[in-house]
Amino acid sequence: MKTGHKSKKDGFFLISIAIAFVLVTILAFAIVKMTTTSTYNRVLAGNSNRAYCLAESGAEYAVTRFIKDRIDVSGSYQLLDNSGSFVIAGNTNSDPIVFTCVGIIHPNTALEARRKVTFELGNPGANEYQTSFGDKNDLDDWTLGDGHKADIWKDVLRVQSENKIFEVGLSLDWQEIPELDLLSSWQNAGQLLNYDVQVKIAALPNGNKGDHFMMGISFRLNTDAAERYGVSYFFSDPAEETPAWMDYSVFGNVRTATPQILLWKESSGQFTLLDHRELTESHNVVGPANKVDVYLKPWSTLLLSLEEVFDQNGNRQNRISVFVQGTDVYGPGSDMIWDQSQFSAAGWAGGNQPILDSTFTSEDFDTELPEEIGLHSFYDSPANNDMYFDDFGIRVNPEEQPWDDIIQY
Repeated sequence: MKTGHKSKKDGFFLISIAIAFVLVTILAFAIVKMTTTSTYNRVLAGNSNRAYCLAESGAEYAVTRFIKDRIDVSGSYQLLDNSGSFVIAGNTNSDPIVFTCVGIIHPNTALEARRKVTFELGNPGANEYQTSFGDKNDLDDWTLGDGHKADIWKDVLRVQSENKIFEVGLSLDWQEIPELDLLSSWQNAGQLLNYDVQVKIAALPNGNKGDHFMMGISFRLNTDAAERYGVSYFFSDPAEETPAWMDYSVFGNVRTATPQILLWKESSGQFTLLDHRELTESHNVVGPANKVDVYLKPWSTLLLSLEEVFDQNGNRQNRISVFVQGTDVYGPGSDMIWDQSQFSAAGWAGGNQPILDSTFTSEDFDTELPEEIGLHSFYDSPANNDMYFDDFGIRVNPEEQPWDDIIQY
């Protein structure tokens, strides 16, 4: 019958369409799968690259902070958009020092990517020295002035004098300290000598002492030429008689009921006051006392940052910055901190830091080999002359790369 023949033909046609539809569907699925897989792989590759960049940036940050400020920033850090994080782990007591950082993108999702970067730091060059004066042999690194006395007393440096000498001065014997090669540092930095120095000071540790004192760090110290700069904690009770060592024409205006911080220079016994600042509670180093309205808290830290540069005319120039901190933040025996943001700036009366002065520089350092760094202490009288220092530290040319080798992998 014609009807039956037509039905067979139509059925074959429908089967062909069905097969074609299935083939198209399979092909389309394959294309979609290929496209989706390719896109997914590209996304994963992009996330992996982002994770690596994040890990590398975190590791570089950790190394930079440690080299510059001796701070270990180990910990977890989250991106602001919450799309990733990085985890820093440091071992600063190993040799070499090791910092690792893991960068993580899209954590806890199907798109998560993790990459790790490691930095190894070789042994540092000779550029840093610290002492807590915990051993009598620590005095071997210092030279005392004539008639001056010093000893280790209860794990701190106590300075005194004999007869009617109202100052004790010490200079650091840097040429005898292997880890502190100032000459090589000066040569390697283009014949410029920069350094940070800090020390903790106590002027009133025992009893009723300290009507007058000026204690601190001497720098650009050259005893042969009788010249130096000084940065000092200073107090001179205006109700008391001016001490013998004090030139009233220089220091008279800073004899107040409140301790001060002073920056001065001395040449052949003549003092010049470069700047000063009356210390306030915001400096965190003064507090109330019975004898005077305000007193210097024992073991307050004094931090000097000295940068030497050539100015636009090719002349040497010192850029001097000073910072302070109290014991409730940075007490005796703490790990040494160099990060200036952890201190209070001096806030000089005459202007902002740094203070610029070119009177004494490191020119001819290689031929003169001066003492360069020291401590000074002026006080009331030989009967009241116990003054104390603790936790002394210096790092030379801190902005220069002090590490023998840095390996990244």
